Amino acid sequence: MRVADAHAFITTVERLTGTRPKTLDAICQALIAVDAVTVETPATLGDLADGGQLTAANAEKLITSAAQHQLDVGSVKAEATAGLLRRWNTVFRDGTAAQEVTELIAPIWAEHWEALRAARELDIGPETTADQVLDTGTSEHLDAWQALPVHRAALDQILSMVADLVEFGAVPLGNPIHFDSRPRAYAVAAFFLADDALGRHDELVRVLADRSRYATERAGLWLRLTSVAGIQFNSARAARVTMAAAIADRTASAQHHYDATHS
Repeated sequence: MRVADAHAFITTVERLTGTRPKTLDAICQALIAVDAVTVETPATLGDLADGGQLTAANAEKLITSAAQHQLDVGSVKAEATAGLLRRWNTVFRDGTAAQEVTELIAPIWAEHWEALRAARELDIGPETTADQVLDTGTSEHLDAWQALPVHRAALDQILSMVADLVEFGAVPLGNPIHFDSRPRAYAVAAFFLADDALGRHDELVRVLADRSRYATERAGLWLRLTSVAGIQFNSARAARVTMAAAIADRTASAQHHYDATHS
């Protein structure tokens, strides 16, 4: 975790939602303040004494001040920055920051996801071409088709932000062995699964991992996902519950398999 990562993430959230999450903004503002701190190097005690400025009356004050300035300001700033970055990780692991971020994202997801669902209801599919829309569609069809890249860009950005949330520790990962050595991929997918769709976890992980196959489609993979049952956007709290359930289920299955093969 680097300072640049923190600033980049909060800037991305603001660009997408128009709001800076308060918890993370406080940390970023503190990081900026720490970086801006400068300390003037005071005159040495020798110089002060030679200039007649060191007297019996001020000796204690000047020596104390000089001793304090013996500290390496760069090291002190580095220590403060490291502490703030640990704080950044803490507010993600305890769910505070991730919940705030996903609550900001939710209405943006709903806007673009519902627009894609509406396009599907107009029989606009992943492979629909401009010529097909112009030949057989209405102005409503044309408007929906033209807007697909806008919706794709927003949903792609949300997916990228969710990957960042996972990287910051927003959800538990579980034992990699139980998740095909890809626990982060399963954690990302947990943000997009309905409560009753845990059985589709593997399928969604495969689709998201294979999304480059749909790179040439106007809406990327998203228009295809509108026809898959159980897709929604979850808050961080809900994603944690989903991932915890997946961890418990796979741990139990692994234990059952072990017991069956070692009895």
